[in-house]
This record gives sequence, C-alpha cells and structure tokens, in this order.
Amino acid sequence: MAEGQPGSPQTSGPPAALGDVADFLRACPPFDALEAPELERLAASTEVEFFLAGSTIFAPRAQAAEHLRVVRTGAVELVQAERVLALVAAGEPFGRPRHASKPAGLPSGFAARARQDTLCYRVPEEPARADEHAPGAGAGAYRHARPPRGRTPWREASYCAVDLELSGLDPKRHEIVSFGAIPIEDGRVRLSGAVHGRVRPQRAISEASIRVHGIRPADLIDAPPLAQALDPLLATMAGRIPVAHVAAIERGFLRPALRSVGLRLRRPMIDTSVLGPVWLRERDGRAPRDTSLGALAQELGLPSHHPHDALGDALTTAQAFIALATHLDARRRESVRSLCSAARRLELLPPYRAR
Repeated sequence: MAEGQPGSPQTSGPPAALGDVADFLRACPPFDALEAPELERLAASTEVEFFLAGSTIFAPRAQAAEHLRVVRTGAVELVQAERVLALVAAGEPFGRPRHASKPAGLPSGFAARARQDTLCYRVPEEPARADEHAPGAGAGAYRHARPPRGRTPWREASYCAVDLELSGLDPKRHEIVSFGAIPIEDGRVRLSGAVHGRVRPQRAISEASIRVHGIRPADLIDAPPLAQALDPLLATMAGRIPVAHVAAIERGFLRPALRSVGLRLRRPMIDTSVLGPVWLRERDGRAPRDTSLGALAQELGLPSHHPHDALGDALTTAQAFIALATHLDARRRESVRSLCSAARRLELLPPYRAR
C-alpha cells in the first residue's frame, strides 16, 4: 500500500503497472512501430536496471552491449577512449550497436556509462514467455525452497518485491483483497515474473478502504478465496527474500495468511522504508520525516507506478530497492544480512514517520 490518489477498478488488458512500461516504450523508436499486443508482450518481458552516475553499463565489445536498453530516467554517455560520442537521454535507446536505430553513425567498440543516476529498461530481442507455475504448486515450492544465505552479496541473491492491498490495517479484523509481486534477480527487476491477483474476503470491505484502493465488492465476487489466491504469490516468493515498503504491514498479514495454508512466513524481510532513511542519512546527514513510497521514489528520481495498485506499488518498491541497495553498496559492501538488519543503523536517530 502507498500514498497517492485513490485507485480505480482494474480493467481488461495488461496490468496497470506493466501498461506504464508499455506506454513509455510506445513513445520510443523503434518500439513505436510495434502493434499494441506485441508491445505489451515485450514490455512484460523487460528487465529494469539501475546504475549510479559514473558507473559502467557495458564495456567495449562486452556481451552486455548486445542488449537494447532504453533510458527511463537519467542519462547515459556513449564513450570511446574517454571521448564522449553521444549522450542518450530519457526515452532514447542504446546498445546492440549492429541493430539499434539510435544512436546512428557511431563507430563500433564504444562503451556506455551513466552520466547521472540512471534507470534503464533492458528490452529483449523477442518477448519472453511469462513465468508459469503449475496450479497448486506454490505452497510446496515455498515449503521446500530455501532463501539465500545472509552473507550472500546483495546482487547475487534473489528477492521478491511484494505489496498487498487490504480491507484495513488490523490483521485481526481485516483481510488481503489483492496482491502484487515481482522477482528481482542479479540486481534486475524481472517483469516477466510478475504476478498479481485479487482475493475474495470473508467479510464486507469498508467504504474507507474502497476509497484507498478502488477495489469494490463487485470486483471480488469472482476472486478465489485466500488459500487458492495465494498460490502464485507463494510460488514467486519461494527461495527469495521478500522486499516491502513498511514491511511490518505485509508481514502482519502474510503471517496469518501463510499459517492458514500450513506454512510459516520465513524471516528475514527487507524494508525499503528503512533503507531509504539509512541512505538519506548517509547522503544528507539526517533522516527524513517522510519515508512514504512516493516520496522515496521522488528522492531517488524514479517513477511511481499506480499508487494503491498492488502490482504498481510492488514495481515502485522493486525499483526503489535496487536503487537503494546500489547506493548503499557503493559506500560499503552490502549483503543479504546487512540489508535485512538495516534498521540497526537507525537506532540512534529520532523517530520518523513511515507513511
């Protein structure tokens, strides 16, 4: 859940968060020539990357240069022997020098480096097949998979950004009404693995919660009950460290939800509402008072995707996580354990407001 304008009922077509990616690519050559269905499939196969200013995206003749990337935020320099050949701005593609239509006329063997902190979409040659899970296999996968070890360097571990939309904030009285989750592998957000769904609650949902996320009772009539609805979420979480914004809320609802299907929610969990103040204190010497997801994305220079849409908030959280982990890792080597225990770094700070 995140702050922002109230949500609106979902419609047919791609999920709103992935529709954001497709809409952005639609305005960028060469993707503007694609038909809508093909573009949507391509967007759903895209990976999201984050690079600090000055860092190398790919070296000359590196295999990474075979990928076509599009700058979402920030800027990229294409260089050869330290000479800047071209500047790639937001909405422009680069890489795959044999095929990319822009920039044109560049010599072979150039490198790419981030001129500013930069968020990129790494677009596949062809749409990938979306991750699929056998029905009913999620609980078993979650039960038997083991998360990465604590000493694993952060970029080598597997994560899953999770967001829940709820009928309220009290786990004893309220319920999950929708979820979104996106895997993160090798420091990249993998949109092909995104899952989302709605859950039919056992109790009536209040008008107050409808005003927040826009999900009406009529939208939940055909939704599966919790035990069935959780299956794709469990499959995506299996073997991955969960990442959430204000993780105490997700933890408070996931714990009884998993208990209802005979599972125990594994620790640890990474909280971007904690990593954000840690990074900002290191950068500015003070912790912020507002660590809402939208405010954090703005501080990082990242887009926010459909607040109060579960998959939209999961994507915003995933992007914030890879950016924060990259920033923090530049100062000290970060591991799974250090990111999970980041709250200890804030113990001497004044209280801050999470939402």
